[in-house]
Amino acid sequence: MVALFHWSYPGYAGTLSQGESCHVLEGEVLEFYNNISNASFILGEPITDLFDNPLKPSEKIQYFQRARIEYSPDLPAGKRVRLSPLGSLNFENLPPAELPLSPGACRLFPTGNSVCFDFLEFYDRYGGQEVFGLPISNLLKLPNNRLVQYFENARFEWWPELPSGMRVHLTDLGRMDFYRNKFPIELLNCKLDLEIISRKPIKPRVMAFPAKIAIQPSEIQTIYIVVRDQNLNPLENIPVSLQVVVEGKTTDPVRLKETDSTGLSLGAIPLGNYKPGTKVEVVVTAMVQDKTVTSRTSFLIWW
Repeated sequence: MVALFHWSYPGYAGTLSQGESCHVLEGEVLEFYNNISNASFILGEPITDLFDNPLKPSEKIQYFQRARIEYSPDLPAGKRVRLSPLGSLNFENLPPAELPLSPGACRLFPTGNSVCFDFLEFYDRYGGQEVFGLPISNLLKLPNNRLVQYFENARFEWWPELPSGMRVHLTDLGRMDFYRNKFPIELLNCKLDLEIISRKPIKPRVMAFPAKIAIQPSEIQTIYIVVRDQNLNPLENIPVSLQVVVEGKTTDPVRLKETDSTGLSLGAIPLGNYKPGTKVEVVVTAMVQDKTVTSRTSFLIWW
């Protein structure tokens, strides 16, 4: 199960995955998501932000690993957000699988299809028709002999090699449908412009490197500072400062130029005439979303 980190600020609410995703949920889509029990497990992480559906101009869509959410702002409140029927849209005609009959182990649905055994238990436990829709097939067999069953909004997979309680998997229909529709790959990327940075919690990383590991007395040293997020995307326009610690004394902070589009800033350090062998430590500080993040580096005064 993938945990999600929730936050809010005045006039906005959103969700950021702590796993591979850095995409945002907001507004009515976020509300819909939060109303689904175990949403991060059932839908998976968001793999896009909300974007205009080129196949249906009046609609916006957002993809998750195993699902897609549709948002139709022109519809009445309460009907604007729904799950796409990705099971129906991605249905494959597969050969049927033989299933031993066991009275009481199956349930027949209005579609004429039955759900049985662990699939039925999983279906009932994680939302039933409201989340998965009705079954649109009986048990089928993939070319690799994996057993699957299609529902309007999902596809169940049977993994008998796993321990009991972990044998029902949900297919990544969100990813499959995204690629099937040949949407621009760029939609999978994070949008780390200033607007997003200003409202989206991130875990910044600051790295500092001296241009030389040793310099001569009175020589000027250059310190390179790189600021990136938890996904190693560069963070632009981040305030950076540095302090020098030498022989137990710490200088006042010196404000440097803000980071550029590559997340880079640099500063020149003029030093006094210290004796060879003196270690100089540099403390770098970056301010990201009112968070203070520091990093340290060092070099030597040498002959």
